[in-house]
Amino acid sequence: MIASAMQNGAITLQYADLLRKIQSSTFGAELADLQKVQTVLSMQDELGLANLGTGRVVYVASGIDWEFPVALGARDIDMVDLSFEKTRSGNAKRDLLKSVREADPKATVSKNGDISFGIDLGGEGCENIDLHMIALDADSYTPTVPVQGVIEYNAPHSTNKELVRGNILPSLSPGASVFNFDFYEDYSPDGAVKKPMSQSTHYYKVEDPDRFKASLDAKPRLEEPNYNVKEIRAKLRDLKRADGET
Repeated sequence: MIASAMQNGAITLQYADLLRKIQSSTFGAELADLQKVQTVLSMQDELGLANLGTGRVVYVASGIDWEFPVALGARDIDMVDLSFEKTRSGNAKRDLLKSVREADPKATVSKNGDISFGIDLGGEGCENIDLHMIALDADSYTPTVPVQGVIEYNAPHSTNKELVRGNILPSLSPGASVFNFDFYEDYSPDGAVKKPMSQSTHYYKVEDPDRFKASLDAKPRLEEPNYNVKEIRAKLRDLKRADGET
């Protein structure tokens, strides 16, 4: 599990390689990538307790970024994104499979399109990963099994202020984890950007799903509102040096 790849503030080289491959397809992609890496690095103590590998994890607006939920500890993942629709330009399903097979050339695809593969993060040996591509938006998606974790973003100027969408909330298991990411931009009256895009991470542990307050004013267990981009980039450089890169 994830705890064995992250011990005493250190991570295995395989795990570091996974972090460096995280890729966002959303707006502010570079900052989003850095935020994801910072979230993982700063939550080493929490991730072992999150137990994301014990059940289904829902990744809303995932794109083809399978690395981030796996880095958080997820092993059975609903990747919910409209980009998986056949009518969309590009081929997200093909791109996702290509990305996975770079990690495991023996990855398989089931008749219903699910991808299964193995990955060794240097802790527990080879672990099985299952990805379920779901071509829906968050409001149209309903989980089919109990949910152990949710990863969701709130875009700039979004009117959605729910922490967990109403159709996902009833499926949360006791002890489920919720990762909510906010994007912020500050505009002047003429439309120019006054402050560059920034992001914050909120982590919630859902001890009692029936009493969980599914709104953004719920008190997070962990909150990191400020990201120092220089520090995160330095950490990424350190990871590369640890792996023998220059």
